[in-house]
Amino acid sequence: MRTGNFTDINKTRPGNPYLWVDLRTDSASEQQYADGVAVVRRAEIRCRWNSLQDWGINETYRLTVRARTFRILGITNLDEADMVAVLECEEVV
Repeated sequence: MRTGNFTDINKTRPGNPYLWVDLRTDSASEQQYADGVAVVRRAEIRCRWNSLQDWGINETYRLTVRARTFRILGITNLDEADMVAVLECEEVV
């Protein structure tokens, strides 16, 4: 069972407070939700593969980029070159 709250990773890594990322493609779609429609926004976030490994980020984490919070859906090693990590994310609203 997973915890319902999230820890600020900046408190655990005070000397290196930022993970530099590139927020790429944004898309939105509608999904049926209860008795209405919810808008689901997806984005592609890229960062250095070794930075991702150093921070220990995986699919259970959430990222805040430009004051928007994203849930990580999947992580891909671009071209299997260990250079660029591609994170498929969904915005949490």
